[in-house]
Amino acid sequence: MGVGPCCTTLSDAERSANVQSHRITQALRQDFVKQAPIIKLLLLGAGESGKSTIVKQMKIIHTSGFSSDDCIGFRHVLHTNLLESVRAIVEAMDILGLEFSDLENEALSAGLAKIAPGSDGLLSLQDLELLERLWHDGGMQACFGRSCEFHLSDGASYLLDNINRYKSKDFVPREQDILHIRVETKGIIEVDFTYKETKFTLYDVGGQRNQRRKWIHCFDNVMAIIFCAALSGYD
Repeated sequence: MGVGPCCTTLSDAERSANVQSHRITQALRQDFVKQAPIIKLLLLGAGESGKSTIVKQMKIIHTSGFSSDDCIGFRHVLHTNLLESVRAIVEAMDILGLEFSDLENEALSAGLAKIAPGSDGLLSLQDLELLERLWHDGGMQACFGRSCEFHLSDGASYLLDNINRYKSKDFVPREQDILHIRVETKGIIEVDFTYKETKFTLYDVGGQRNQRRKWIHCFDNVMAIIFCAALSGYD
């Protein structure tokens, strides 16, 4: 004996409940899409391992980049980088037993200790010209060729090679200049960006030990950790 199809008749109340349930489900789906979880990325690594450079790159590639005011704000940091780089090379020359090819430059290098940025945070034209002259000295170049034997910022050669451009009073750093500038991260820097409709928040934290207490809470709800290591640390 065959069995016919079973039909269930819903009451008005049940049909109304189903419609209401469907509406709620749709609303929840829409809210989920609108409030899609933000993927938190945490950059970790020792100081000068490139974390801040990655943040700058993401800001340039995936957001509106740096504003004119932002770029101008990097001028004093760039000048400081130039001075610190030349000082580091001169100090290394003494340790490595290298001499200036021009004896006059050796005498001029003694004045590096007295150089300091002005009230605007910038070096004078005279100071920049001195740094440029020392950088082009054969002894300085020979020392730079052995930079793996002493500490020197990775962006030093790029910045020093472009020092003539930086001497202009109206100079504004370009994106490439900003990428090569060394700025010690203190505290936490975050950049929000969207890639293929997915929202990300990238955290750059201080790599020094005394900065770690400031960023330990960033581990909360982190979905990925990117550990950075500087290739320049390998000879």
